[in-house]
Amino acid sequence: MKLYKIILLIMFSTLLVFSGCSDRGVNTDANKPGEIDEGSLVGKIGSHVFHQELLFQVNNEFQQMRLLGYAPKVSFPDNEFRRVPLLVLLAPQDGDENYYFRHGLKELADELISKEIIQPMAILCVPSDQLFGGYFFAGNSPAAGLYDDLIGGELIRFCEEEFMPFTLRTKEKRAIGGIGMGAYGAFRAAMLHDTTFSAVSGISGPLDFDGTDNNSGFIPLFGDVLAEQGITGQDLPLNYSFQGDWHLSRLFIGGGFAFSSNDTMYEYHPSVVQNNFLRVLYDLDVAYSLDNAVFPLDQAISIPNFDELPTPFDNAPDIRHRFYLPFDNAGNIVTPVWDLWLNNNLPNIFANHANAFDGVNIWIGNSSETTFGNYYDQTNSWSSTLKTAGVSVTNFDLVGYDGHPADKDQYLYDYLRELLIFHSDNFGN
Repeated sequence: MKLYKIILLIMFSTLLVFSGCSDRGVNTDANKPGEIDEGSLVGKIGSHVFHQELLFQVNNEFQQMRLLGYAPKVSFPDNEFRRVPLLVLLAPQDGDENYYFRHGLKELADELISKEIIQPMAILCVPSDQLFGGYFFAGNSPAAGLYDDLIGGELIRFCEEEFMPFTLRTKEKRAIGGIGMGAYGAFRAAMLHDTTFSAVSGISGPLDFDGTDNNSGFIPLFGDVLAEQGITGQDLPLNYSFQGDWHLSRLFIGGGFAFSSNDTMYEYHPSVVQNNFLRVLYDLDVAYSLDNAVFPLDQAISIPNFDELPTPFDNAPDIRHRFYLPFDNAGNIVTPVWDLWLNNNLPNIFANHANAFDGVNIWIGNSSETTFGNYYDQTNSWSSTLKTAGVSVTNFDLVGYDGHPADKDQYLYDYLRELLIFHSDNFGN
């Protein structure tokens, strides 16, 4: 009787082992059940100095950007040492270089490569600046960072020649994507560098600032930002803080720096240049010119012909930042500043780069349950703009479950799976 029970127990255990293995896929190493290791991280420690592009970025004393990447096993020197395609992923507001990896990017890439669902590829993860949550990766402002020169230019050179020298260096084998603010940055970089990327992907982001009717997008949120700060209707100048968990408030500060900061003056302190530090004062009453040898004056200071200059918003006095927002203390549009934002709106950039997406494949993920920043409507509006212009777009819509909506990055792992498959297919053989 005991022998019979022992035999049953062995048979049952064997059945469990086989059924478990069948769920893991045929490419799993039998000696390491449940573990797949098809790649490793690159650049876990340290950051790179982008001297020219981040030279005057606020609170970035040493012009540094931390980067983190994924390298597939086939690219290792002790393996095939094969060159592979490159995918650049831009983080959302407040996202650092670990953002995508915290959402399972390495495990997902390992699994999909192991099962031959996607081809091996290098993935470079780029952080959003942490001070104000990000600058939209928009690069026409020294104080925000010259991202237009960086994302599609020096960053790619550095990655392909130094950080990930095992990447293939052609447009056909290079792509860019992002979520939220990173999605905006990806589409912007692809349009301004139309010979650099063969595919673009974006997930639920600020992709059309004023929406399909020119009166939606961010506009309904102006009052919400003032209410979030508790300063609705107060006299200007206002102490508009970027401290705390105020994502909308900090989003508009970052946008203010990125889109309208060239329309202020910079206070330059030669006495502290030895410490490699630049203090930036946003105040039209104080004007010091930058050293022309360090940074061209015409790029640093440019004031448009405003009929009436808006009153700048203030941070706390010890921060010494003053900046322009596209709305007043009642939430009404301030036209001269809002026009500067609209100059940077994706549909308007596209109008000036109508052929930017010729031969470029586009994938857009979205969810009707996304609540932050009206990103669902903005993303749909941008997708519609592209399709109306005859651009081919692959859409991927996602909903969550009862009590667990697909809001913000709640189901980013699911989005990433589809995104990686899209880019792998685009890279071809």
